[in-house]
Amino acid sequence: SPLPNIGDVLDNLVGSIPLDVPEALTVSGVNGGDRLIYVRQEGDPSISIVSPYEAAYSVGLVAPDPLKYGAIERAVSTNLPSSLGGLTVPFTVPFAVNSVTISGNAQVDNDGNAVTYPRILVYGPVSDARLTNVSTGETLFVNLAISAGEYLDLDFTNHTAYLNGTASRRGNVSGTWFSLAAGSNFIAFNSSAYSASASVQVIWRDAWK
Repeated sequence: SPLPNIGDVLDNLVGSIPLDVPEALTVSGVNGGDRLIYVRQEGDPSISIVSPYEAAYSVGLVAPDPLKYGAIERAVSTNLPSSLGGLTVPFTVPFAVNSVTISGNAQVDNDGNAVTYPRILVYGPVSDARLTNVSTGETLFVNLAISAGEYLDLDFTNHTAYLNGTASRRGNVSGTWFSLAAGSNFIAFNSSAYSASASVQVIWRDAWK
């Protein structure tokens, strides 16, 4: 079959990648791993047609966010704090049953050298959830009852809150949209009432200067 005309190919290319908003660009082999940078187009592309089937194409890119991010998205989860099991009197030593403790803290390790911002999913049933960066004491309050089978998607970069990924609940959120420092961070999950099924998932990418 005949090859397409290069002019038509370039029209399709220019139309498909305007990059008006930042998109992820992967840079391979940086210190043994891939990195992501978020870039958008700057200025018009430069196009030079060499033949009916060849062309040289270049486009300028700018990164509004100067940081580089890990190519792999990382995640940890935790439930609300609780202590289950164990025995009280009249049972005595040597008879013992150990209790099981859930701290309610999620350890988030940012292996980069710059602060990064998490995305946190809060799964119901839970009311008035609180998310605290233990290192700084900064807390984000969720003044909302999240039912079983529902979740609240909190984006700490863009300060958005969406119930089940679609309905905005930004007005139900107050406090501080905290960041994750380089190294280990502990995120505490608490609520006004205990629910064994409630949980949070903290999602992040390591960040480098």
